[in-house]
Amino acid sequence: MEHALIFKGFLYSKLTNIGFATEGPEYFIQLFSSDEILIEKKVSCSENDETLDAFLGHKIEIEGFFREHVFCYQHINKIFNKNYNINPHAFRILFLKKIFILNWKKYLEH
Repeated sequence: MEHALIFKGFLYSKLTNIGFATEGPEYFIQLFSSDEILIEKKVSCSENDETLDAFLGHKIEIEGFFREHVFCYQHINKIFNKNYNINPHAFRILFLKKIFILNWKKYLEH
């Protein structure tokens, strides 16, 4: 059996395969380092994972192991402590990065 790993970050989802029979959400955890990890659902690809849905939009601590390129969760807990070791400029950099991407897309449309 694999050793359990624990990650802390923000849980979110993206809709994939839009317009196909396999349309459904993929779940990710955005780590405080800004890296993202794909989380394996415990349901079919077109269904919502009710366990993960309960934590969407929250900072979480997730325990599990990697199988190939996805993280298989075993336990999830919400994080209520707001004292994180996060660079205060990280949010500003992320915001500026999004503005740059939006402006670049507008430039390409012309």
